[in-house]
Amino acid sequence: MRVLKSFDIFLSDPAFSAIEFNPKIYPIALQNGFFDDEGNLLYDSIQIGLGLQVQAAVIGAEKGNSYIKSCLDYYIGKNFILADGLFNNKIILPDIMAFYARNFGFKYINREQKLLDIKLYASEVFAPHPKLVTSKSYAIHCCTGTWRKKHGLESL
Repeated sequence: MRVLKSFDIFLSDPAFSAIEFNPKIYPIALQNGFFDDEGNLLYDSIQIGLGLQVQAAVIGAEKGNSYIKSCLDYYIGKNFILADGLFNNKIILPDIMAFYARNFGFKYINREQKLLDIKLYASEVFAPHPKLVTSKSYAIHCCTGTWRKKHGLESL
């Protein structure tokens, strides 16, 4: 993470994060019928690779937050190392968080959403990639090594 501005503005929310949006992948998922016109997921299971999830790199919450508890409950009874010795990493936290956010009013649309017990900001607020930073960005999620010099940013 590269923090650009103070997070104090978010501290009045019971929980906060942002949409994680991939402008190249999301239109494909939309075209393939994963969502309806209102942004509802049309499947009753966690889907991966949709191009729109809940940002897991930046999240804050008050103690006892019901949304956070629902996400953590996903892990009850699950092992991180499978019987064959491989890591259980096919479903990642942003997909889990988006799936459980549906119970709080979440729509698979890249816009600010005030849900029951969490406020999700548009993806630019906690930008998922340095190329998607705007004047409204508070932080950059430097995923996939985007902080390295080959990507045009100084080492953090």
